Amino acid sequence: MAGVLFCLAYILGLAVSAIGNFPSPTANFLELLPYVGSLTVLAVTAALLLPRFIPLTAKTCLLAGFFASLATVYFWYKQPVPEPTDISKFVVIGGASSAEPVTVQGKVLSIPMLTRSQRLRFWLEAEQIIAQPPQSVTGKLYVTVPLLQGTGIYPGHRVKVNGTLYQPKGSMNPGGFNFRAFLAREDCFAGMSGKFLSLVDAQFSDRPPWGWWQIRQRIAQSQILWLGSPVGELVSSMVLGGRAVDLPYDLKDLFVQTGLAHVLAASGFQVSLILGTLLYLTRTARPLVQAGVGTLGLVVFASLAGWQPAVARAVVMGFGVLIGTAIDRKTKPLNALLVAATLLLILEPAWIWDLGFQLSFLATFGLVTTVEPINKLLDWLPGAIAAAIAVPLAATIWTLPILLYNFSTFAVYSIPVNIITTPLVSLISLGGVLSGLAAVVYPLAGSVLAYPLLWPTWGLIKITEWFSHLPGNAIALGKISLAQMISAYAILLMVWLWPKARPQWTYAGLATLVILLVPNLYHQANLTQATILASQREQVMVIQNRGQVVLINTGKPNTLKLTLTPFLQQQGINYIDAAIDLASADNHWSELKIPIKTIYTTQLSPGKQVITANQPTNLGNITWQFLSSSAPVLQLTLLDRTWLIMSRVEDFKSLPSLTNFDYLVWSGASLPKSLWQSIRPSTAIATTPQIAASNLPILQELSIPSYWTGQHGAVQWQPRTGLISILEQTDSRL
Repeated sequence: MAGVLFCLAYILGLAVSAIGNFPSPTANFLELLPYVGSLTVLAVTAALLLPRFIPLTAKTCLLAGFFASLATVYFWYKQPVPEPTDISKFVVIGGASSAEPVTVQGKVLSIPMLTRSQRLRFWLEAEQIIAQPPQSVTGKLYVTVPLLQGTGIYPGHRVKVNGTLYQPKGSMNPGGFNFRAFLAREDCFAGMSGKFLSLVDAQFSDRPPWGWWQIRQRIAQSQILWLGSPVGELVSSMVLGGRAVDLPYDLKDLFVQTGLAHVLAASGFQVSLILGTLLYLTRTARPLVQAGVGTLGLVVFASLAGWQPAVARAVVMGFGVLIGTAIDRKTKPLNALLVAATLLLILEPAWIWDLGFQLSFLATFGLVTTVEPINKLLDWLPGAIAAAIAVPLAATIWTLPILLYNFSTFAVYSIPVNIITTPLVSLISLGGVLSGLAAVVYPLAGSVLAYPLLWPTWGLIKITEWFSHLPGNAIALGKISLAQMISAYAILLMVWLWPKARPQWTYAGLATLVILLVPNLYHQANLTQATILASQREQVMVIQNRGQVVLINTGKPNTLKLTLTPFLQQQGINYIDAAIDLASADNHWSELKIPIKTIYTTQLSPGKQVITANQPTNLGNITWQFLSSSAPVLQLTLLDRTWLIMSRVEDFKSLPSLTNFDYLVWSGASLPKSLWQSIRPSTAIATTPQIAASNLPILQELSIPSYWTGQHGAVQWQPRTGLISILEQTDSRL
């Protein structure tokens, strides 16, 4: 029990870096004192209380607190910091739009893969900026180039890339992707939008330097040859992991939406299959021989899938099983899991914030600690059925809080879809591994062995599609706070650690759901807020008032999918009371997977309600009206604040004189001074990275403050706070 406590204390010491603004390694060491002090108080409290319920001494609890404090200091020390010669030091402040094109030379570190915008992305080890004189640089660079420019480029190639360097931005919208944090976890601090790419070493154009990526590519090509696309890519992804195979984004999204994201990641499931098969095949051999064969299998698998967090956790745990086999002792799964996680987090403490590592660890932890109690609750069912339900349910219980924290949605059918697809996933994974091994020796043999997987893989895709189209397949519950997530896990850990409470898993689950759901439901029922999202020059706005929701525009498909949908999920919005169409050509209402009661517009259109100019329409305390039948200009009132929202500058020409407004939302294009004087907004909000230069002196003269969503991120208004941009708000690491 003491060893378990020390491992958990180390993990907790790393996890406290999510609280507040954790200091960087360049900060004063004294800034760490509040974190160390909090852990000390927690350790003293544990020393006073835990020995009454758990067979632990006060001394052990205090020593665990000391380990937790050391972990916090270690995390602070190990945070990545760019070197003085890092490529990020040469980025022109102000973003790519203001930077001059540069040429960077370096070595390709990864296979180029497609982005959602159909460009190729890869990691580059920067070596030199080609200039007069040339400047030597170091560091990792995230590079995107046009599809044709990156074709035929492989790891080991030395290339020159011409384009613009930029500093990665944090999340520009609530619920949005934090690009800066993602790159920082990869020890990268700059990106490059490339236009042209050329090889430095022409002799390697047809024969690139050897690497494990060639084996991965050999396997993937062999499996795709007879299976076709996307079935072949799916099989390869299940064997090698998502980082090794360029799986189509629509297929990735499909599996994520239905709660089957773990299927696409080479991790514990595949390691268990490989190890179990090898140990079974060598069951008549001596233990040392079994351990040797198993070790070889794990090394080959880790080399093929790559040293990614979920794979590393599973492989290290597998080695624990092999050590137990070699010395003829039964390995305790929980101890092996905690030791594996602790060792990996000593090597890579930043993995504590890698979502793949978190989900892999928590799901396995749930299987080890919770399957047995659930099986006892289901003892009235046949054993096979009870086990099929207990395994996904245990994993769901322990991963739900962190999934809600990160994605704010719950896949309603995740448990039944996991139960139904587990036999197919097992068959495909094992067949894919055998096919992959054969492909390494002879690609055609790999294709032959992979072909029988066509029907089960096709069936897996169809089952997933069917569940994804069921009504209410995903419910947005809203982003939970860090305190809610910690409280939920505290309840689960208490029930697990306290023997007398273990039979009360049902009540613990209900208490956890109350903590996760009730505060959010109360918040949504009382929230009044208007949000202008940061998009590509589109005016996308969401108004919330005590449970009622009005949406203005959806934006283009990428904006809808990557900006609007994550925001609606983060806010727990599952129904839109009214939608307003200001830019018909840019809106894609049918692609928004949320019911809309009514869509209002000025132009006759199927499925929409036409309202004439200056015809007020209201929803509770929200009132709006179009100012012209021919121009998409909207006046909106929320409580006592008036908004003027427009898509095109030329639309103002057909309007009568406009009176004062509190807020103007427009594209950032140039407006005449007379119009500014007429509107005189208290604040102007431009949905663009930059506003027209001619506006700046007018805004300064009239003392009108402004926000640019491309620079400041999404802008939110609430009655108490007024306007505030998302980049002004404090955000955490988790």
